[in-house]
Amino acid sequence: MGPPQKPTVVHVNGAWHIPKSMTKLISALRALDYEVHCPRMTSVNGARPPNTSLNTDSELLRSYVSSLVEAGRDVVVLMHSYGGKVGTNALHGLSREVRSQKKLQGGIIQLIYICAFALGEGQSMAGLVADFGHEELMPLVFHIEEDGGLRFRDAKGPLIGDDLGESDEQEVQEYLNSLVPVWNGLCMKDTVTGPAAWKENPVAYVYCTKDNMVPLEYQKSLVANIEKDGRKVKTFTLETGHCPNVTATRELVGIIDGVIAGSK
Repeated sequence: MGPPQKPTVVHVNGAWHIPKSMTKLISALRALDYEVHCPRMTSVNGARPPNTSLNTDSELLRSYVSSLVEAGRDVVVLMHSYGGKVGTNALHGLSREVRSQKKLQGGIIQLIYICAFALGEGQSMAGLVADFGHEELMPLVFHIEEDGGLRFRDAKGPLIGDDLGESDEQEVQEYLNSLVPVWNGLCMKDTVTGPAAWKENPVAYVYCTKDNMVPLEYQKSLVANIEKDGRKVKTFTLETGHCPNVTATRELVGIIDGVIAGSK
């Protein structure tokens, strides 16, 4: 017999990101023999005015992951930034814990949030920003279009910061060039309708200490909220900015691989 089959990995992108934006991380995981899927969210379709929502992103993701678990796959879901809101909202009822009780094969075996919005029912990204009193910073970071679209004034500062980590200027620029110009910022206001996926799955959270988009205080408050609800969270720390998929790929892959090894 050969080694046991590795679980299937699904990466849920943050805002502005398309699958190409995750090439470096996906390639590094595939080099470890993981099958990796990265569906493109509806909120980066570029439609003006925006014609999508958290719900359309959630429906797409739920359909995608459902097809994998119904085929008997064990699935690990990685979520970056806004992707955490989508995964939290979309994936309840698909855990191996729940499916095994129904004598069904396959299911989600692990959620890994990467500086991501692991919100609870009734919560939103905009609400969290308001809770920390940071609404006035929004126009400093984004051009807020009349139709609700968000366009970075300078994407490098919020997404990468001053520390390029293991990357270089050319790699960072290629990454930034992959992003869509305008994201449907109305999704920030949409609330998680629940139940939250983290209520029924093993949860890990990767803190990014130099994050300018989802500050560390946000990240820690999200984890505290999950643990207050009675769910234990395994936490890890990267001394990097908002996009460790570019600036700390090797360390991030090491964390992901270690968490998956411990989730079997």
